[in-house]
Amino acid sequence: MHAKLDKMEKYFEELIIDYLTGNLSDPDIARFLEFVQSDERHRRRFEELSRLYAQSLIPRFETDKKARYREAERRIAASRRRPSLWRIAGWTRVAAALLVGIVVGAASLFVLRLDAEPGLCEVTVPAGARSQIMLPDSSLVWLNAGSKLIYASDFGRKDRQVRLEGEGYFEVARNVGCPFTVRTDVLDVTVLGTSFNVQAYADARTVEVDLLKGRVEVAAADGRRLSLLPDRQARFDRTSGLFESHPAVTALAADWINGRLSFVNTPFREILDKLQRHFNVRIEVSSEKAAHESFSGSIDLRLSLDEILRYIDVDRKYTWTTTDGTLRLSDRN
Repeated sequence: MHAKLDKMEKYFEELIIDYLTGNLSDPDIARFLEFVQSDERHRRRFEELSRLYAQSLIPRFETDKKARYREAERRIAASRRRPSLWRIAGWTRVAAALLVGIVVGAASLFVLRLDAEPGLCEVTVPAGARSQIMLPDSSLVWLNAGSKLIYASDFGRKDRQVRLEGEGYFEVARNVGCPFTVRTDVLDVTVLGTSFNVQAYADARTVEVDLLKGRVEVAAADGRRLSLLPDRQARFDRTSGLFESHPAVTALAADWINGRLSFVNTPFREILDKLQRHFNVRIEVSSEKAAHESFSGSIDLRLSLDEILRYIDVDRKYTWTTTDGTLRLSDRN
């Protein structure tokens, strides 16, 4: 019996390898993700291996993807024998409707304005900070650096609508009779009860919705709609107007709430934009190489900006200096 279970577990992990390395067809991807959703143990294992797969993709490791994945598995076994070192502690949980002023936690800072407009509450998280709040309906919202959330003071009585500028991760309390809607400047996301991440910074080219659990409806301003199931991402391109969904390792999109920046084949300039918001610095890039490079990895955001850049720049292509709150990055001669 144990041998059979071990064989099934090994087969499941081989499927994860094939999914992460791009070796599954679209029909197989759909069946695989349905299987992942069928059992909470499968979901946890998939998310665990996905995160460690992202860590293993940093260029300093082997070039063969499956070999890198096996190294990640070895690290999983080691991590089970010792406590995690990177999870941010000290999140401040508050009922936003009861709070006025500034709240500072170990990793959070936000300002709640009850007088932004009559009948509205406005939660603002400055660059260089993150915060977690609880809405009156017990839904939890994590706000990333440089983000703003606006909602009615009578939230939950007639409807559950919030407006997001920036990035937020939502764990929505289920209420079949009162859908929860997140509005951005170009997309609306409507749910009953679920977990998802929305990235909608005004200066970013794309708006992205990553679904971790449940089901959401995503609507563009022109009426186009997408229905998302878990482990899919909806993306709207502000420049081209392209609005589409595709499979994604959505657990990585929300890793920032745990104090990590995780990415797979992400353009270097996009990573720098995230670091710019997180560290509240201006980053000026005069590098030609940076425009053509993409990176994969998982970085502890407790590191300094200089440490993170050195971690990414393992082959020493770049040089950078910081003066008066501005980091200038260029190609190394």
